[in-house]
Amino acid sequence: MYVFIGFFVQHLTWVPQRVITKITNMLATENERDIQPDVISMLFRTGRGASGKDVWARNDPAYKALEEAAMIAKGWTPAMPRSEAFPMQMRIRAKLFDELDDVDKVAWQDKAKQLKQTETTL
Repeated sequence: MYVFIGFFVQHLTWVPQRVITKITNMLATENERDIQPDVISMLFRTGRGASGKDVWARNDPAYKALEEAAMIAKGWTPAMPRSEAFPMQMRIRAKLFDELDDVDKVAWQDKAKQLKQTETTL
């Protein structure tokens, strides 16, 4: 019984200090964990600007036919899983963009630079 009462009295002396510490921590403007960067928010805040080949693929009306022909030649089927089809599509997009004339490439890259200043894609 004495041990229990002694613990209770000792606990009562700790309570005010613990409450003050808790309130101080809650009211603090910067905690130690707030100073460290949050990786998730850094990922979503950072945008990737469109490249010349992406702007070309979105805006050139003849691109879809070129892409479809090249993908079928590489063995693409509509039943192919996206995890296999998407990397193939990106490689084909880069290859088709490299086959463009240098003048066209520079023009599409300039358009992409203008877009990078105004909008970003994630």
